[in-house]
Amino acid sequence: MKWILFLFILFGTESCIMLHTSSSGLQQNDENAYSANSVCIYNDSVDNIIKHSSTVKMYQMVGFVRDSGEVAFNDSLFNYPIDTVIGKLDKKEKILLDFVISDKKQYRKDYDPIRQPFHPNFALEFIKRKQRAYYFVSFGTGEVAIVDTSGNFKFYLMKDSKLMKRWYDHVMYVTKDKKK
Repeated sequence: MKWILFLFILFGTESCIMLHTSSSGLQQNDENAYSANSVCIYNDSVDNIIKHSSTVKMYQMVGFVRDSGEVAFNDSLFNYPIDTVIGKLDKKEKILLDFVISDKKQYRKDYDPIRQPFHPNFALEFIKRKQRAYYFVSFGTGEVAIVDTSGNFKFYLMKDSKLMKRWYDHVMYVTKDKKK
């Protein structure tokens, strides 16, 4: 009986130590993977458009709609219907956006599937000369989709969507004041 109790305690302790070691190792690897300056979000050309764009346009997207007839007359970006064209961002909003987007630690490429469909709250169109890239944000799923002009989507999970949500609320507040 003593040996069974001893083995039970020994295996319990070993499993705790092994689990602790493996989880702390994963955290270190995750941080090291994002610490390199050469890591890009999408690819070099799309990242270049996003980072060095001359114009950024913002679109507020239509919420979930059950009847497709309701959105038949709306413009769309890659089949996501546009509710309102917010327009070009001011210099101040663009600077704040660059700060929020440029943090590569913000994005996780590999994550468990989300059980809710991706439906963007807003979209950004980055324009650099004749080149364009699109950035869709869904607060419902906490995901970001970056799209090139060919319609190739890459989805990322935001580690913390609070910064993006604050920026979005700020822009919506500022644009509402401009329209008055």
